[in-house]
Amino acid sequence: MIRKNELIQQMEPYLDFIKSLASVSDAAWTSPLAEGKWRVCDVVSHMMLWDRRFMETMIEPVALGTKLTYKSTDFHAFNHGAAVYASQVSQEQLLREALRVREQILAYLRGIPEALYAESFEDGDGNPFTLPVYIGDFAEHDRHHSGQVRQLLNV
Repeated sequence: MIRKNELIQQMEPYLDFIKSLASVSDAAWTSPLAEGKWRVCDVVSHMMLWDRRFMETMIEPVALGTKLTYKSTDFHAFNHGAAVYASQVSQEQLLREALRVREQILAYLRGIPEALYAESFEDGDGNPFTLPVYIGDFAEHDRHHSGQVRQLLNV
């Protein structure tokens, strides 16, 4: 049987990661991960905007019992938009948004009945969506990007 709480626990470490960035200097915040790569702020923006997109188009609809609206996206354009957004907001605002969105996702996930964690839903493109796969993918996404940032900043 799928354990809802165990799945949710996979997404919680991200909150501590985001909180750890509050004291990062401006220079570190805008440092690239490597030459020609995203800056730290771009990575946080990327993660926050994907969180928000999935929350609005998949997690919230499951929680509310409505139709999933997620459709395939041009990942390159979406990620470019994340980098642009990172340049338009302050570090404090972006970190606050990242925390708020992840906390909303966690609240929805906690409110979804455990039985729905075993169900498959159809996204806006007709593809299957399950909560365990989503959580596993996002937890791995969190580990990948937070690991890159932690290695650079030693946080």
